[in-house]
Amino acid sequence: MCPKHVLIWEYGKFSMQAPHETQTNAIIVSCDIVGHGAETDLSEQVRRVSELNHCVKATCGPHLATGAVWASGGDGGHVAFLDLALAEASIELIKELFQWANYTTGITNTEQLPLRLSMHFGPVCVIEGADGRRQLVGDGINIAGNLVAIAPPGGVLVTSDLARYIISINKWENALFTKVEFLQQRHIYLKHSRKITTSLLHIPSIIDATRVDNQRSDRALLDAAKRKGDAWETLYYAKRLLQVDSTDADAIGAMSSADPTRMSVEQSRAGEYRAHPLFSQFNRQSLQQFIRASYLIERKDGEIICSQGDTGDAMFIPVQGQIRVVLEDYKSEDGQEADDHPADIILDKGHVVGELALALGAKRTATLQAVGNCALLAINYQAMQSLLDMKPVNMRLQRSFKEFLLSRTLEHVCRTAPYLALEDGSPFGQVEEPWEVLADDAELLHIDWEQADCISATDEAFAHPGLYILVAGAVIERSQSANVPKNLHSKDLPIVFANFPGDLVTPYHEFQVDSRLDHSGISIIKVGDRAFKSLGPRLFADVLDGLRRQISSQFVFDAFISYTRNDAHVAHSWLEAMEKAGLRVYMSKPEAMSRFKPEIELALVESLVMVPFISNQAKGDGVRDSWVEREINFRKTLFDGDHCNILPVQLSPRVTEHFADGFSSITVSGDGEAAVAEAISTIKSVRIGTTSPPFARKLLITRTL
Repeated sequence: MCPKHVLIWEYGKFSMQAPHETQTNAIIVSCDIVGHGAETDLSEQVRRVSELNHCVKATCGPHLATGAVWASGGDGGHVAFLDLALAEASIELIKELFQWANYTTGITNTEQLPLRLSMHFGPVCVIEGADGRRQLVGDGINIAGNLVAIAPPGGVLVTSDLARYIISINKWENALFTKVEFLQQRHIYLKHSRKITTSLLHIPSIIDATRVDNQRSDRALLDAAKRKGDAWETLYYAKRLLQVDSTDADAIGAMSSADPTRMSVEQSRAGEYRAHPLFSQFNRQSLQQFIRASYLIERKDGEIICSQGDTGDAMFIPVQGQIRVVLEDYKSEDGQEADDHPADIILDKGHVVGELALALGAKRTATLQAVGNCALLAINYQAMQSLLDMKPVNMRLQRSFKEFLLSRTLEHVCRTAPYLALEDGSPFGQVEEPWEVLADDAELLHIDWEQADCISATDEAFAHPGLYILVAGAVIERSQSANVPKNLHSKDLPIVFANFPGDLVTPYHEFQVDSRLDHSGISIIKVGDRAFKSLGPRLFADVLDGLRRQISSQFVFDAFISYTRNDAHVAHSWLEAMEKAGLRVYMSKPEAMSRFKPEIELALVESLVMVPFISNQAKGDGVRDSWVEREINFRKTLFDGDHCNILPVQLSPRVTEHFADGFSSITVSGDGEAAVAEAISTIKSVRIGTTSPPFARKLLITRTL
């Protein structure tokens, strides 16, 4: 019964007041649109809820002011028929809602809508809500709310209390309702261990309960999924059965009958589908082996599967529910929160996600969250390797999986690397799925840090002309010092080597795996020059421009100052001015020695512009070259003569030809401020990519003088 009085907070104090109505038995019809919260299209949400309300209003409209109460829940709700003379109207409402969800009404609905429906007969109280409308309270509505949450889509779940009441009615105005049946009786436990008996409502020619399972067993649900032709649901329930019994004949049979060429994924909200990027390349044996090697992960609505920045070695394929892909802490180039933060992505059943962690051992690039209750097939690196190495070798599986991971890694690079990113005006901005073009001449290279003491462009693995991008791990220059910290990290997708003979070749480097950060090694993706050239001369030229800008950003220094002791005072004043202007400058102390220090060699390689101070004092003695002359000559061995980026500063008249003939020089006059400003402007134009960085047209290996 409803309480005689309830505690109300009013006018700054509590007071005991009587509720507006007493407890009464009611027929409660409940409905819930499955997955409504996952729908990102607002217009679709509005359409669904509007049509649902139309159903309720068309059937119950005359009664809502007197004998019935509509309690909306946003994506569903409850209608409590307080006047038991309206029992026929409750069945009519169920009929209308069922037909609406199964697109047999006149309401415009383009697809079958998963709708949960339930009915219960029990006690409720009606009180006045905060907005003045009637609100349902009590045991009856509590059971109804729990019941609709477990109702099977495509059927109507009813309690034994409702069934007994309907059966007790002796007379129906509609003869069809005299044929109402209640099938598949089952005992269930609701929250707080409350046991109730349920069944499925069956009305011949209208609601067919024989096609719906009320037992909720994996075996029955597997059969239902097979009847629907839902390949992903079939895999899900087969996997659940195999978790309990690895020899389950029904599950093994379901997997054996799965045709990988018919497995597809939805590509757009318009319902367009395409072949599965991985499974469609499998044969039946490969698919079965993959599913056997995978394991099932189940998460509830809103739970985090993994977070951006987490370590991980598994990839996932949703087989039930959806996954939300969220890019956390998306920053613009200046480090601020970006205005164009990419929208979250909702992935439906069949999509592959997290594959970069498996392929590259990379940290998670996004946060994955369950949308609704979801289940995922997961396979980690160790299980995948065991599968690929098993005897006899499944060549189809090996080839398919290798090609898939290569394609996904290339897609990641094309979408993420700033020098290739899929944006308007970028090299690949007008190429549809450029990673598919590049895959024809690409390879993913994995290098173990214990087996790679030296990584250089002369190694056999890097001898093929093309582009080599670091996609996992980190490397350091073997000869680097604290003063010349040359290192590359895969989070930036840096260029390790670029070798386009006749067009662009990066300086020679010798790298080693930076085991301080990653003990597993590195991964480098190679894209041959043939793949880029297949895009055509105009796009190939755009790619080269983008690569030059990227190469500029990877130099350690903007300027290398070369001078002799006699010109040290001028060099130091220029160093101060350049650093004040924000330039990164290397300047060593001249030393009399037969060969350069490795640090100086690397600094010459890693400077966008060389700035030698030339004067009469900087000339050699005729027997051996001066320090400045040696550094200029060494710079010329690193890069093409026209692309050395040597900017001589002339302190004495008519000496440029002796030191750096063919290079435009800056002449110092007066206090030298104008010359410094001109040099800074020239260097900055190289740093921002307006002027080309130093490069060669062929591989030059010289690194010692």
